Amino acid sequence: MAANEARAEMRDIASDMCAAGIHLMDGAARCTRRGDGMDAGVARSVIGETLDRLDALRARLADLGERVAAMEDGGDDR
Repeated sequence: MAANEARAEMRDIASDMCAAGIHLMDGAARCTRRGDGMDAGVARSVIGETLDRLDALRARLADLGERVAAMEDGGDDR
């Protein structure tokens, strides 16, 4: 893996992390639109979806970390 590829993937993951945060913020707004109360069903759904996204991002980051370590071992740092 070239350094440029690693940097591009890091930016892509960061963008997806921002999207997960926006999803959570939008969900929080949807939960409270019905007055002062909270729609717990919507909240649980949004939290579950966000956790799924974050789990997928964690896996992508772990994989990228392994590939960068292999790049270091191989000396490929273009």
